[in-house]
Amino acid sequence: MYTIHMGCHGFRDPFECNLCGYRSQDRYEFSSHMTRGEHRY
Repeated sequence: MYTIHMGCHGFRDPFECNLCGYRSQDRYEFSSHMTRGEHRY
């Protein structure tokens, strides 16, 4: 479970989406981005 969770975060920044590279300002914005699936490829 931990590996899946950490796979969502970027290597450089914990608020960076590992799927699309979007950088959130805080944990709430990051959580919203992941929950809504707002990934730009």
